[in-house]
Amino acid sequence: MSQAERSTENKRSNRREAAVAKNGGDGWKGFVNVELTEKQKPEAKKMMADFARLWDNVVSLVDIGYKMTFSYDEGHDAYNLSLTCRDVKSPNYGYTLSGRGGSEAAAFASFWYKHSIILEEVWTNGAATSGGKFQADDMS
Repeated sequence: MSQAERSTENKRSNRREAAVAKNGGDGWKGFVNVELTEKQKPEAKKMMADFARLWDNVVSLVDIGYKMTFSYDEGHDAYNLSLTCRDVKSPNYGYTLSGRGGSEAAAFASFWYKHSIILEEVWTNGAATSGGKFQADDMS
């Protein structure tokens, strides 16, 4: 390994260590599994009418240190919105909460309903699992 390569690797290592220290380490604890009941699904769907508000609400979590992942699952023809809390001072630290749906708006509404209504913004009120298990439920 050349001096330049060692220098670059050291810089990368230092950045990784700084990020781990800043974020309190990896600390991932698992997914919070919350299924919407048949009664809750129509209530959550009502939130889809104001997508701009849903977007702003979710982005407000990103602004305070949550990591957002949004993807499309072709196999299930569904969108998935997942947020992971990276704020070591939050009771949600290390947990990931997801919302799934047949449209972008449905995924956001499912997530926001779970976060704000069911869990009252404290994800430890839900059933957390470790090992990366994900339980799809949500809205079409």
